[in-house]
Amino acid sequence: EDQSYNQYYLDHYWNEVYPSGEYIYLKRNTQIAKFHFDQFDTSDGSNNITPEIVVDSDVLGNNDYFESRISVEGDNLVYQIYDWPNGRKVYKKSGDNDSELMYEGGSSADNLLLFNDRIYNFQYNTMTELYGGEYVNQVYYNNIYFYQQFMLEIRRNIKNATFNNFY
Repeated sequence: EDQSYNQYYLDHYWNEVYPSGEYIYLKRNTQIAKFHFDQFDTSDGSNNITPEIVVDSDVLGNNDYFESRISVEGDNLVYQIYDWPNGRKVYKKSGDNDSELMYEGGSSADNLLLFNDRIYNFQYNTMTELYGGEYVNQVYYNNIYFYQQFMLEIRRNIKNATFNNFY
């Protein structure tokens, strides 16, 4: 069995990677970007991956940064900004449209999840829905804490359930 490996190069260091559909989303403190899986095709001799900037640092103030995990569903993206000294802002971006402010306040969203066009926040052992600019419908889970691995499992199960139910 022939096994070969390729190395690929990105233009910057990225803190987090999120596969979604045919794209891979990248996040760092000052930008959110994406690239299509076809950039893994090295038939042109290039191993350079050039991401497309989805949300740039021009939306950030001097001491602001992208915080927490993003969530992607189709062509929709949800992300949080730490807006110093005002608190947090959660935005939803649909396609090439400008980002829409969904929440502004002191609550932090540790794990955002966009599902069926609804926004959820999983934090410690609590789930809340972001609706009408407020976190509502709080559900407390005793002895369960939502860490990164658990969030990945939730996303995978939801996507698999959705896929299996509709296709």
